[in-house]
Amino acid sequence: MWPHHRQFPEDNFFFWQLKLQDWLYDKKFTFIVMVLDEGDAGPDSKEDVIVDKIISYAIWKRDGRSKAAKAIWAKKNTTLNTIDCWTTNVEIWAVGRKYVRRDAGFSRLEALGEAVEAIEKKYYSDIPEKWLLELIVTDVKFRRRGAATALIKWGTAEADREGICCRVEASPMGKPVYASCGFVELQPWGVQVPGQKEEFHMWAMFRKARTASHSDKDNAIETFS
Repeated sequence: MWPHHRQFPEDNFFFWQLKLQDWLYDKKFTFIVMVLDEGDAGPDSKEDVIVDKIISYAIWKRDGRSKAAKAIWAKKNTTLNTIDCWTTNVEIWAVGRKYVRRDAGFSRLEALGEAVEAIEKKYYSDIPEKWLLELIVTDVKFRRRGAATALIKWGTAEADREGICCRVEASPMGKPVYASCGFVELQPWGVQVPGQKEEFHMWAMFRKARTASHSDKDNAIETFS
């Protein structure tokens, strides 16, 4: 998606930062982070632990039109957040007219967007109420330690509490992690720009609605403590 990110790392950083800022102030999105604490440094640890350093984060989106969805969105309906959201939108608009992003493959991004829209139309057009895992990131030094799983379980626990489903488009690396959290594969999806050999593979995955009694919420909360 970003074939020139090594050539233009400053563009990659700047535009990703702007996108994350956009999500941060959008009332439909919730940021969940995993941080280090003093207990993460064992007696034999060779790593310097920086307390409260973010090692992993997830961005969950609550889709829907119900009162429950609007109640979640209302948590961000503050004056300051509204101002931040508005100024961010203005910044995105202005930047888009002054600068051309140099790291991105726009035809690939367009193909990816079309694929996501096709998945939405095929599987979720009649399921407006859901939690969507938009993005999850873990520091390479802290992978395979359960951080990402805990962040995924936060969202699935929220969905279980409401009795609604979850959705994610998975990469090859993320697919087994999502499967371990109850997601099932709907369909593999290839994203390819006409005339190009490269093809990006992802999997449409779905976690059905469960009742709160079958939730992993308690485990997720314990992981964060």
